[in-house]
Amino acid sequence: MAAWALTREWPQANIPLLPPQEPWRSIVTRATQHEIERRPQSIDEFLALIDQAYAKHRRGPN
Repeated sequence: MAAWALTREWPQANIPLLPPQEPWRSIVTRATQHEIERRPQSIDEFLALIDQAYAKHRRGPN
């Protein structure tokens, strides 16, 4: 479901699900950590993660 929400395409078998470019790649990576406690623990934390990733993306590599 997350892959569809990010790309508007259903995932295909044997194709990586992580988006190839930022900022979504870092968001998906963080939100799908193996250890549950390393993932955002609430919708507020998830939205903050999105805001941080987009702010960093807009600033560019400094």
